Amino acid sequence: MKINMFVILTIVLFGCSSSDEPKPVKTVIYLIRHAEKADSSANPNLSAAGLQRANNWAIILQDVTFSSFYSTNYNRTLQTIEPTANSNDKEVELYNPANFSLEDVIAAHSGTNVMIVGHSNTIPQLINTYLGSNIYPEMAETEFGNLYKITIVDGVVSHEMTVHN
Repeated sequence: MKINMFVILTIVLFGCSSSDEPKPVKTVIYLIRHAEKADSSANPNLSAAGLQRANNWAIILQDVTFSSFYSTNYNRTLQTIEPTANSNDKEVELYNPANFSLEDVIAAHSGTNVMIVGHSNTIPQLINTYLGSNIYPEMAETEFGNLYKITIVDGVVSHEMTVHN
């Protein structure tokens, strides 16, 4: 009788859980423009305000665990992404906007969080190309606080933009 009771308890505790249902696959891509630059030279560093904004992104996104970080190969984009990448103990992968697609990133990083830093004309274009619609316009030269977020859950895509000044 004790054995039967043990078997019954085991089945009740472990055999009847709802964990048989697969967990949804959620991929989230965070995209931002580089922070304020120091000057208008070809490859400027960030200004003091830009360095502060880069550090603020790391604080804003501190509860997100990222698997990967992508940046164009410019001082301003690399300096913008570094605080968040460093807080996640990750290296930054360089990309060329001419041959970079969100479809490829999502396929390579399914089920994870990814951060991408680019430029006022490349980030909206990258998102619009992925969405197949011209939703997000190029950013004004003075816009630096836009955080774009694309979320894919089991193939269903949603997107949003929030402003952090």
